[in-house]
Amino acid sequence: MSTGSDIKLTCLLESIRDKTHHNSIFWRYSEIAEVVELVVDAVDPKIRVVGRYNKQLRGPVETTWHYLDSLIGVIPGDMRISKRRFGIDPRVRVMFDDLQGMLKLFNESPALTDFFQSHQQAEDSYVFLSMEKKEHNFLGMEMDGDMIRRDVLRTAVSFSNHHILTPAATEQSAREGIKCCAFEGLLKKAQQIIFQSHAKRKKLEETKQRITGEIRHLKSELGQEAGGASSAAASLERLNRELHNVERDLITARMETESPNRHLQVIIDVLNEPQKYVSIERNALNVDSLGIKLSTDAHEHGHQIEYAEMEIEQSLKRVAMVASFPRRDLAVS
Repeated sequence: MSTGSDIKLTCLLESIRDKTHHNSIFWRYSEIAEVVELVVDAVDPKIRVVGRYNKQLRGPVETTWHYLDSLIGVIPGDMRISKRRFGIDPRVRVMFDDLQGMLKLFNESPALTDFFQSHQQAEDSYVFLSMEKKEHNFLGMEMDGDMIRRDVLRTAVSFSNHHILTPAATEQSAREGIKCCAFEGLLKKAQQIIFQSHAKRKKLEETKQRITGEIRHLKSELGQEAGGASSAAASLERLNRELHNVERDLITARMETESPNRHLQVIIDVLNEPQKYVSIERNALNVDSLGIKLSTDAHEHGHQIEYAEMEIEQSLKRVAMVASFPRRDLAVS
């Protein structure tokens, strides 16, 4: 089930896509201001109580959007995927295990189905296709001129966990959609940082409640024992120190979770350095018809698969490309 934040971000995505009929690098001042308002709505509307919040956000929004503009040109876009291409293009067969699985992926994409339903004249859709690339080493054979070399270390390449995003009527529109998705992801990162502050505050409040209960119990024990127990007194002193530290940290945590200024600063920090959270590099893979990687000096004829390698928060890596898919290959079009 979608959360309220997810719905707001979806609305942001749709709003930006609706208004970017031309290259967003040429946005006017009023358009940037409008996107700033969409960002505030998506993350925390209370930010509007902060003086000149829109001026503070304008620069970071532009920084991120221009950065994403520079990234989308890196993504290759010449891959055509269809039932016919599966039969004649070895690259498509390497990217998908079998024809039925490939058709199932595209036919079961709600975004692609919705696109063709709302664009009755479109014969093709351009989509952002992302996948996980896996490599497996094994000992096999390799041709070296007229000689067969045995026990050569070979690498088999496979692709899995495919995702289809941002269907569009043109390749450029699909790329604009990719930017919107990346922008949405950065705002979710800002939300995540804010949420972590809330989680930290909740944990501190629970710790304070536990320590307070232990102090109350020890005081009761000390009151019942004549002269008091030295061990209980020492424990009480330790717990009071811990309580003092927790209450001090709680003051900071409450400021982080309740302060619109703090939430504004989180957004600014994320949008000022988008490269910390998402990066894209162009790459290419030379494989044979079975998906075995060929070296650059291999004598066998290979098939080059161009892709972009995306890295998210320096941990999650996926490969991606802009690909086209025809209406005629949908089971229901």
